[in-house]
Amino acid sequence: MSQVRLERINRLILASVNELFLTKSKDPRLTGLTITRAVASGDLRTVRLFYSLIGNQDRLDQAALALEKANGFIRSHLAATLDRKHTPKLIFERDLNPENAQRVGQLLREIEITSPPQPAADSSEPGEQNAQGDSSGRGEPSDSAKGKGDPAADIG
Repeated sequence: MSQVRLERINRLILASVNELFLTKSKDPRLTGLTITRAVASGDLRTVRLFYSLIGNQDRLDQAALALEKANGFIRSHLAATLDRKHTPKLIFERDLNPENAQRVGQLLREIEITSPPQPAADSSEPGEQNAQGDSSGRGEPSDSAKGKGDPAADIG
């Protein structure tokens, strides 16, 4: 199956399942749950649904149980939405990216607080000449040092 078509199906599944949770889910354990990614296999036999939920470990465990219980309901909804011969098997996985991103942000803030400011790598001021008489900062001799631009250098 083409990658473009697979991506389109992934987006359709993602939107469909999130809409289902928003409009038809009556299970309080799924309140606040968001499907963040849908990854269908190439043959569309299985779909991994990554979910995110803010809460303690007990809340996450309860949501996982509720997802498994609602698996058949979600599959029947997808069967009508996808209009395919086979409805894919659903595998739910907790999406750790939001927690990982939050942890990385926290570590970066800690490093920023504890690290002293670093001086700039190039300490020469603009317009200052280096050892070769160049003010470009590239370490090359200037045109006048090479003899270019000097009318006397062109004679001969």
